[in-house]
Amino acid sequence: MFPAKKPRSASRLGKIEIINAIDNAQKSVLLQAYEFTSKPIAESLIEAKKRGVDVKIILDKSQTRFKYSVINILRHSDLDRF
Repeated sequence: MFPAKKPRSASRLGKIEIINAIDNAQKSVLLQAYEFTSKPIAESLIEAKKRGVDVKIILDKSQTRFKYSVINILRHSDLDRF
């Protein structure tokens, strides 16, 4: 048997939970991802940095060439990227 696919709403709920966690962060946010395609999460990270939260991101080098990556949004921000 194959595992059941997650409903799309579960994926959206996961993003909402991540955004809420970033929005409620007071000291730091550390993010590591192979693929990073969520513009709302990227925007939330940028806003957290503006609030004084220490935000650090580790992304795979392939994101510079990945069509749907949000790395260009992050490049124009003051976020620490590795």
